[in-house]
Amino acid sequence: MTTFFVPKIADCYNTEKIGFNYRMACLQSLASVIASVDKVDTNNKIVPIFVMACKDPVPNVRFCVCRILKEKKEHISPENWATSFEGLLTQMVKEDTDRDVQYYAQVALHH
Repeated sequence: MTTFFVPKIADCYNTEKIGFNYRMACLQSLASVIASVDKVDTNNKIVPIFVMACKDPVPNVRFCVCRILKEKKEHISPENWATSFEGLLTQMVKEDTDRDVQYYAQVALHH
């Protein structure tokens, strides 16, 4: 799975070439398989995509990734969670222009 599927989804996630619904489908696909992926591949291949999604220009994508992070936090190493997401989620809570994103960032941060 990590040899073909995850890299293909990673290649498909491109904020400049595809619509936001497609990016959300990529995130949901990764969320569906994260439990089957070992921690090393999760940290190296999936986490970077989730980080990009936290910075996506479309609020629906940011909202989607916050919900995924809340649900799948146990599949991300605590060290990687701290370095990759705590600061991003805190920033989203304080500065995001969308109230739903702020709320779900808060929920993901304190879940």
